[in-house]
Amino acid sequence: MPPEANALCRYGDPFEGGTNAVVKYEAGIGTAQGEADMVVFQEVNKPCIPCTDACSQFDCDSDCKFDGYTLINFTVKDIVIDASYNKALYISVKAVIGSGEEVVSSSNGFYIDLTPPSFDEEVMMYIDVRQGDFTPSDFQGSNDTIKAVWLCNDTKSEIAKYEWAIGTTVGYEDIQPYTSTGTVSTGTNNELEGQLKHNSTYYVSIKCTNMAGLTTIWKDRKGVTVLLEAPDPDTVDADAVGAEHFDKEVYPTTAVKSMDPSACGESWTVSTDPNIRRYDFCVGSSMENQSDIIPCVWVGYNMSGVVEIKYGYLYIDSTPYRKISELRVLSKGIFDYSTANEDDNTFRMESGRTLFLFMRLCNKAEICIDKFVNSLLITDEKSVLFSSESGKSKLFQLKYTQNNRVKRTSSQLFIEMPNGMEEGQSILFNELTEENMTSRYDSVASTTFTSYIVNPQDTFNRTERLLYRR
Repeated sequence: MPPEANALCRYGDPFEGGTNAVVKYEAGIGTAQGEADMVVFQEVNKPCIPCTDACSQFDCDSDCKFDGYTLINFTVKDIVIDASYNKALYISVKAVIGSGEEVVSSSNGFYIDLTPPSFDEEVMMYIDVRQGDFTPSDFQGSNDTIKAVWLCNDTKSEIAKYEWAIGTTVGYEDIQPYTSTGTVSTGTNNELEGQLKHNSTYYVSIKCTNMAGLTTIWKDRKGVTVLLEAPDPDTVDADAVGAEHFDKEVYPTTAVKSMDPSACGESWTVSTDPNIRRYDFCVGSSMENQSDIIPCVWVGYNMSGVVEIKYGYLYIDSTPYRKISELRVLSKGIFDYSTANEDDNTFRMESGRTLFLFMRLCNKAEICIDKFVNSLLITDEKSVLFSSESGKSKLFQLKYTQNNRVKRTSSQLFIEMPNGMEEGQSILFNELTEENMTSRYDSVASTTFTSYIVNPQDTFNRTERLLYRR
């Protein structure tokens, strides 16, 4: 095992005088070990002479120890060396004993370094740990951690240590005083809960010290802004496109209808909140399942716009950007558009299907909130809508029609609106035709979409039907 850190002679054997004591030490600087061609040998220490024998009695110090080792610190003076010299230099120490004999030992090479480290401004970045350990951002959603990455370079000597501080103003240390990170050019303080305030900016300062003891101080002026609150959805106006309002009062009042089963979309205006910069479009089957028909997809960056699903594509401001099948990878979390199906880009909804349109609003710290825009009811020319009046029970009789498969007059059909429904809450009636049952209803952008219309002929051999004898 190596000697203890505070032990003497850790790196080599000591100078020993033997029967003749060491009477002086000289030191010089040269371009090679054992040489003193840059600074000639000069006396740097004159040790005491121990009283070890009869001869030494004439010039010895009775207090001088002779049975141990002594650490000697010395300084070489009057050094004149060209600062542009960029090769290795060596300190050599010469021990001279009383007989005039001498021995020389030399250090490892060292270099002249009169320049402090340089700070690399391009590397300096803040990391929002809420988004990941390696996500650079000028804004963060973490309420308890500030993390920064930086780099200093030194062409002459290595970096000996880094220190970093955090303040509410450029160069301040009121959040965290200068703290060493050793030679690691990353600083993380995760004990700041309660100190970081919403919409406030914090600044990191860096000290880089090289092996020569020279220090560079960098005071970042950009900082990282903490955003802890979700965006206000009321700062954005959004509405369904390609849809029309009902000609009667319905519930909810945001409900609209469309007779195009292969299209949906919405328009939005840029938020009055400058911290909102990302707008996602989502379509779900309910208020709870907000993206199981069209997964949330980024459609706007700090701007107003129009997004539409039509003709098998995602359109943004009348420009086709993605095939419907390419959006499917978003719901899988793969983000590899090469897996998209070139041929199948089906988006067709059943009559009676309600699509829930959402706009996901995200601020610069990627804190998001879902804004409900409209519920879009898909109808056709045969759809009949019955609405509650004052929440009272009511019986509706259907007009006469004839079913193609089984002759049945709809005059024998009654629909009862139960008591206690909201004013305008409605029930949609559609006659189920052969075309309905043989049509394909799907959203290939979704991995979970299931049509509520199923052709009985397609499920005739399923075990469930056999068990129930249906």
